[in-house]
Amino acid sequence: MKRNILIFLFLLSFVILGLLIFRGISGEDDWICDNGQWIRHGNPSSPQPTAACPEFKSDDAAISQVVPTSTVATSTAQGVVKVFFGNSKNDPNVINCQTTYSVTRQISASEDKYLAVLRELLAGPTEAEKTSGFFTTINEAVALPEITLVDGILTADFAPDLEKGIGGSCRVAAINSQLVNTLQQFPEVKQVVISIDGRTADILQP
Repeated sequence: MKRNILIFLFLLSFVILGLLIFRGISGEDDWICDNGQWIRHGNPSSPQPTAACPEFKSDDAAISQVVPTSTVATSTAQGVVKVFFGNSKNDPNVINCQTTYSVTRQISASEDKYLAVLRELLAGPTEAEKTSGFFTTINEAVALPEITLVDGILTADFAPDLEKGIGGSCRVAAINSQLVNTLQQFPEVKQVVISIDGRTADILQP
């Protein structure tokens, strides 16, 4: 009988100890931070904390603070194009007037690619390219033309400065080659027409 009582008291003590441990672990008697305020939970033995109670932010709130990826990156994307020049090292005596050679340029995807590639062409070869023999037969400071593309036919209508002071059939052929090869690199362009102030019949005469 006495043995049973001892066993019962031992089990009771074990259960009470377990409850006390669980109560301590569960934080039932503690100060809990709720929406920026300290809330008494149970009967905590310590006084209310003096430190600021941090506000909890849900995942949704955190997500709402994320700044969307800017679309500006699209406008600054680069595309590689070719521009065509003569080359004195490949053709020292400029015998093949209509033969031109390409160099690469990078243009912004936000630009009209036809005008962008012509801008690079009209700017002429870089100093490094000149060292490699590249040269242009197109006049300096030629303004960009008006571009139209209809049914695969691209028309570039220039101002008169394109043909100002032009002489010699070889130079005329070289200018046409530079312009046509540069513009016809795009697969949608099946034919290139060069005009000046809307005229095509009597332009770039030798």
